[in-house]
Amino acid sequence: MNRQVQLAVLTVLVCLASQRVHADEHVADREALLELKAIAEKAMSEEDQIQTLGPHVTDDFSIVTFTSRQFDDFDVFVKEWNISREKFLQGGTYSVKLAHEPATFDGDIATCHGNSTNIMTTGEGQRYEFNSPWTAVFRKENGQWKLLRAHSSINPFSNPVLDANIQKYLWMIGISAGFIGLVVGLLAAKWIARGKTKPTE
Repeated sequence: MNRQVQLAVLTVLVCLASQRVHADEHVADREALLELKAIAEKAMSEEDQIQTLGPHVTDDFSIVTFTSRQFDDFDVFVKEWNISREKFLQGGTYSVKLAHEPATFDGDIATCHGNSTNIMTTGEGQRYEFNSPWTAVFRKENGQWKLLRAHSSINPFSNPVLDANIQKYLWMIGISAGFIGLVVGLLAAKWIARGKTKPTE
């Protein structure tokens, strides 16, 4: 093997080694974020577990939920989460799975995004399944990644919960309209009958 070939082979090997080192640069960070994802899925899916996220959020944590409400205080967020869970589920269950794209890193900041699959079953047995795009920003503090900012959203025009409420609303309108029509019909029939039985002069 001549010197030029040896140099070319050595260059390729160096490039490959460099790429491998670069690719593995954030392996530990990615594993840590995956652990946080699993913690978040469990906290959101199980009843009375949302507060277990507390040690994993920053002091200046904030979140915008798919109700379009922003929370800058973790304790307030936990309280409202539990209230909303009880209001919507009424003794039912809720589960979430977070699909994600590879995280991007910029110093001590990591940005993650993806899509979640949400399954909600009410205490009455009504089941809803919907997707929710999400974004989460993490900051490394004392060697640990913590949630700094999170945002999730839901299609405001087409989602099963909204559709079910619209159907319920239309159903109630239909019943009301039918009841009003029945009352008007009875009154009209009574008025016509009274007109027929009115004595002639």
